[in-house]
Amino acid sequence: CYYTAQRRSSLSFLSRMTSTYRVLFAILLLPLCSPFPSHQQRPPSFSNSLSFTRKIRTRVQNLLLQYNGQQLGDEQFEDRDLALHTLPSISMNYTHWLQMQDWERLSQASRDLQTFWAHLDIKCQQLEAERQNQGGAPGVGLQGQPAPTLAQSMLRVQMDLRDLIQQVDTQVHAVIQVTSDTSSIPDPNLEINLDPASSQLWSSRLQGYVILRDLSRYLGKLARDFTLLASTQRS
Repeated sequence: CYYTAQRRSSLSFLSRMTSTYRVLFAILLLPLCSPFPSHQQRPPSFSNSLSFTRKIRTRVQNLLLQYNGQQLGDEQFEDRDLALHTLPSISMNYTHWLQMQDWERLSQASRDLQTFWAHLDIKCQQLEAERQNQGGAPGVGLQGQPAPTLAQSMLRVQMDLRDLIQQVDTQVHAVIQVTSDTSSIPDPNLEINLDPASSQLWSSRLQGYVILRDLSRYLGKLARDFTLLASTQRS
């Protein structure tokens, strides 16, 4: 009886040890089973992307005031009838918007942001060329430092959009469980005709106004998308 009890005790101990090793082994395997390769970071949360989108929109709104004041002579300039057919549409059917899948929202956002990036890239080059042709020097900021030019401020927005595009692409891959590194970088060679050579300077400046105005509106729409995505992520 003593040996039988001792044998049962040993078997119970071995069983507990086996279970413990199984748990430890499973923990060690977690990094190997992660859906994201070790060289990639986990995708940012939709809440973080929402905050970043709002931050960019505030920067765009400030840039729009600066642009209107310097290029159009009135910070509060507004013309709702102006439009560029090469820009993404801001309006969307509400029913269709609710029925979209998460990956559809994110994929569409990536394409639209790249289009805005390309428009800004062309306009940024035009602004810099215009400044150099006029021989203008940067203004002076509040602390005596050179104030950023319109082109420099626009470039900063471009950099923010590039980072947001990369965030969105990472989220798309997470949603559709694609682990290959196929993130898209904004393509500066997108065929968008904003060449002002055949138009008046005023028309070219109005194009810049429309780009910034519609980008601000689009980022507001994108913020609603991220709000919806963040709510489903928490549920």
